[in-house]
Amino acid sequence: MRDASPVRISQQHGAIVISTAVLMGAILLFVALAVDTGRLYYEKRILQQQADLAAIQAAQLYCSGFDSADTVAAGIRDTLIDHGFNPDATENSLAVNLGTLAVNNNRREFTGSAEFQSVQVVLSRTVASSLFAGSVFNNITLTATGVAERDLIATLSAGNALLSVDSDQSAVLNSVLGGLLGSSINLSAASYQGLIDGAITFGELTAELTSAGLLAAGAGLDDLSNLNLSLSELLNALGNAITLSGGSSAAINDILNAAIAAGSSAETIDLGNILQVDDDYVGNDQADDSEVTPLQLVTASLMDINLGDTISVNIATATSSLPIIQDLFGSTLNQTVELSINSVPTIAVGRFGYDALGLPRTSARTAALDLATSVNLNFGPGSSGALNALLGTLLTVNGDITVATSTAENEAWLDQISQCPRLLSRQFDFTVGTSPGVLSAELRGANPGDPANLSVDLSLLGLGLVRTTLEVEGSLPIANGSDSSIAFSLDLSQPDALPSEEGSASTTLSGAISNGIDSAGNSLVGGISARLLGFPISLSTGNQNTLTNNLLTALAPILGGVAELALDPVLEALGLAVGEVRVQILDVEEGRSELML
Repeated sequence: MRDASPVRISQQHGAIVISTAVLMGAILLFVALAVDTGRLYYEKRILQQQADLAAIQAAQLYCSGFDSADTVAAGIRDTLIDHGFNPDATENSLAVNLGTLAVNNNRREFTGSAEFQSVQVVLSRTVASSLFAGSVFNNITLTATGVAERDLIATLSAGNALLSVDSDQSAVLNSVLGGLLGSSINLSAASYQGLIDGAITFGELTAELTSAGLLAAGAGLDDLSNLNLSLSELLNALGNAITLSGGSSAAINDILNAAIAAGSSAETIDLGNILQVDDDYVGNDQADDSEVTPLQLVTASLMDINLGDTISVNIATATSSLPIIQDLFGSTLNQTVELSINSVPTIAVGRFGYDALGLPRTSARTAALDLATSVNLNFGPGSSGALNALLGTLLTVNGDITVATSTAENEAWLDQISQCPRLLSRQFDFTVGTSPGVLSAELRGANPGDPANLSVDLSLLGLGLVRTTLEVEGSLPIANGSDSSIAFSLDLSQPDALPSEEGSASTTLSGAISNGIDSAGNSLVGGISARLLGFPISLSTGNQNTLTNNLLTALAPILGGVAELALDPVLEALGLAVGEVRVQILDVEEGRSELML
């Protein structure tokens, strides 16, 4: 039976055309969507590459504690233009933010902060959302963010680090280090200079301690700063590190042999007392590359094993530079200096600037010490030179005076950067903040708390007429200086740029003592008591009493001269000065820009 309403061929053709048109439209729509999606993905990828590149350069331009966001943005503008992103174009925008990274839920997040550490670059570009239906759909704004960091860290010590050593300094160093060791040593100036010039990295020292089984594999500066070890273990590691770096370990071996002979080689050193590390931000690789001079590390370690102790240091110096001292004590002044170690000097490694609490990130300090030396006086008629002119021919003076001084910790910290070293220009300008500790000097007897005793005989034709006994004691005001900053300007492209040492203006302990008791004791806080023929008498510390005036005027150059030849060199060897903080930058590690987000 035939169909009553057969489908015509023309009707079938019409249906096929419609279906094909619908299918082709759908295909074209999917192609358009695919092209638009791919194009937007490509645009986003290019934008992200530009943001990452800009962030890396921004971190290279930026130093922690330095440039503003606007300065960094201006510095990366040309690079962005060269790589196809024009920040001035109406469809583009550039933003640079300074802040820090924090980890939340195992993810890094950038936060704008006054404590700058990271640089964030945000690029945006407005593009058509569709190439095929631009008038139908709104434009879309693509955004890409790059975050990078570059730590610029330095190794800092407070105190004079003896950039060069001559024969006089080496003799004092032998006495000081020998006293700390408990055994005599006799190193030449060249040997000490080798310990200064033969700088080693913390990584090299850590590697030797790891080989000796004292640190675990992969240990870094943080681990080193938490280590307790014996003096012999440290000296062996130092000697090996110096040898591997191409230097001579002979001086270290001599110090080790002296320590063994004295029985001090087994004494324990707490490196945590010596190394101060900005460990929240210093990466292992960068910190391990930081350098330190072996002499500083050895000196600080010897002070650490004597912490809280009093040692005797014998100082023998020529008196030819001070005629009045030569008249009294001969061509050589032999003095015993009693040295008490109250705290040890530190070496600090870290960044510039301040933390969120306003505290310095990287701070080093000098040692706190007590020093004392006794002066035995025995002079009068027949004394030659300037002394006779001061006292005349009628006085004979006998007595003992102890010149004592106490120093508190001086502090220095990495303050701020004023010119960041760039890839091409290696100029690096920065400041180091300093805070001098209190230094005091006093005249007293051999035992603390006892006054110095002087007996003065007035004679005529050799006959003793009057004997006056004076007791002199008191403290001397010394200008300690004030908080200040020291400017450093280094060309890091120069091989001899580091280490670099600077200091603010200062005086000497001897000068402070001479000035403090000069003018007949007007500056002496304490004063003088006297007895005449055994009976107490009243004496002025001003210019009204001739005997007192002459005596104290004579004491000023004598006591100041003894301090110059005995106390000043010890303070110099241990990195201390009066009224200032001497600062040495041992090393600078610039690091590399690293993408963080």
